[in-house]
Amino acid sequence: MTIKEVENRIRSFSYDKENLDQESVEFLQRCHLDERKGIQSIIRSYLKQQQKHQQELLRSHNMYNFEMELWHKGIVTIAGTDEVGRGCVAGPVVAAAVILPLEPMILGLNDSKKLTPIQREELNVQIRLQAIDIAIGEVDAQTIDKIGIVAATFAAMKQAIHQLMFKPDYILVDAFAIPGLDIPQSNIIGGDGKAASIAAASIVAKVYRDQKMVEYHAQFSDYGLNQHKGYGTREHMEAIRTYGFTPLHRKSFLKEITF
Repeated sequence: MTIKEVENRIRSFSYDKENLDQESVEFLQRCHLDERKGIQSIIRSYLKQQQKHQQELLRSHNMYNFEMELWHKGIVTIAGTDEVGRGCVAGPVVAAAVILPLEPMILGLNDSKKLTPIQREELNVQIRLQAIDIAIGEVDAQTIDKIGIVAATFAAMKQAIHQLMFKPDYILVDAFAIPGLDIPQSNIIGGDGKAASIAAASIVAKVYRDQKMVEYHAQFSDYGLNQHKGYGTREHMEAIRTYGFTPLHRKSFLKEITF
């Protein structure tokens, strides 16, 4: 076979060792013995990607450790919750609550901030297809100004949890415990990168909020909301100085701004 033919065939192989049939395994073994530099380069590249895939499988499996521990105790309806938009100067703070099934596991779940927009979009689709239940909570800028961002964040989380169709037996929450919640909970520091259901909530909330800010851009097109999503970038602050506040802006976050 030519080097190109070998490359095309190996490209069709799964990186998951368990999904490789005997014929594919034998083909790879023969390629190992092929002394052509091009073939050896292809094999090295494939093995490197296979190793990355195996590491991701292990990481993704470990993301379910918190849920597994609870499932083994007979606690099966577990909701993860997380928020996005807390540090923005415009737009709502949004929280999601997600209940995931034991199987199948969703590969690639992680803190939404560590994922690309495309990865978040793809995972959001998977989560929405596989989740047992999903709900969104949000608190607008006026309410944030009135009660403060901390209270608003907890309000959004409670709203999301209470809007779930299935009442959770247990809540996993990122960072800080939710005060006044009548459901047992565990707060996990860095939970959106450690617990699958929290990561799923992080992704769902992020995609939802980003889409909402893009929609707001059609109404307030001078502020670049579709780009910065409400964060206080230099361009955003300049737009506020030029055009003033919109109903989306958190004035309590912008006390120092001068016109």
